[in-house]
Amino acid sequence: MPTLLDLVFIVAFLIAIFFGSYAYFRLPVSPDAEFFSSILIGHRGAMGDKTDHVAENSISAAKYAFEKGAQGVEMDIMLSKDQHPIVFHDPIFTDRVCKPLNDQIKLDMQQGEIPVQRISSMTLSEIKRYEFVKGPTHERIPTLYEYIDGINDELLYKNKVVMIEVKEFSTKGAKAIVGKIQDVFFRNKHLYNCSVVASFNPLVLYFVRKADPNIITLLITKKGALEAFSKEHIKVSTAPEWVKSILTKSVYVLDYFFFLSCTTWLLAFLGVGVISFEHNHIKSDYEEIKKFQKRGYQVNVWTVNDVKEREELMNLGVAVTTDWF
Repeated sequence: MPTLLDLVFIVAFLIAIFFGSYAYFRLPVSPDAEFFSSILIGHRGAMGDKTDHVAENSISAAKYAFEKGAQGVEMDIMLSKDQHPIVFHDPIFTDRVCKPLNDQIKLDMQQGEIPVQRISSMTLSEIKRYEFVKGPTHERIPTLYEYIDGINDELLYKNKVVMIEVKEFSTKGAKAIVGKIQDVFFRNKHLYNCSVVASFNPLVLYFVRKADPNIITLLITKKGALEAFSKEHIKVSTAPEWVKSILTKSVYVLDYFFFLSCTTWLLAFLGVGVISFEHNHIKSDYEEIKKFQKRGYQVNVWTVNDVKEREELMNLGVAVTTDWF
């Protein structure tokens, strides 16, 4: 039977292991991210503008956002089957954003011969057989390399900013995409001073800064993030009701502790320079923003479409992501 002293020793030992591991694996403090403050960022370039001129996550959308006064643009990347970084938001390749270039592909789709596919199950050559629904004729879905090349003049000569959001959620995908990000930064050295690499997935940010400590990262936070992820990626439709109930309650608990971690110790552990909050979380309570700014972090809020509120947040030094211009 362990004594009280034994229990104290065990607890102290576990605490020492935790803090020792934290100190050993903790990443360096982020480079200065001052450029990522008091700016307006176009969500997926210009996601919400009801116009036929641009499509979300297209190079045209980024240029449109810059023309409308945005200081930065946000876009999403994920890997294709043959490991190319594709600028696309939805994991499923849908007609909401793109359409086939070739009439035969259109016919095959109508006849059900081409099933709905995930980006991760398509090669780059297959993806390039489609064009955006909106925008210039035959504008294709870009790779990360093409996207950066397409806006480089704005980044180099007009002090614009780009936010690269990584949509990889597996450990394998997170590791694989880091090499592509490194290569893009190697080819475009100015990105160190005008870009942030963002993700909901802490593993992505850890691998990015472990590979290159000079890259500035942004941790996106959201209450209920794990619940949303589990609904999209984990199928339990055939499980008994009692199993579903346990899983649902477990996700709620995990969600609480995950969000708490993201807003406390995980920031310093990952060495991020920017923390991002959903608009519904901040609302009109700006004290939380000031709290993180005092800790040395830049703050991003998404997605803010009210003009007055955008101005209020930008006056506080916040980088504001918006759908509208």
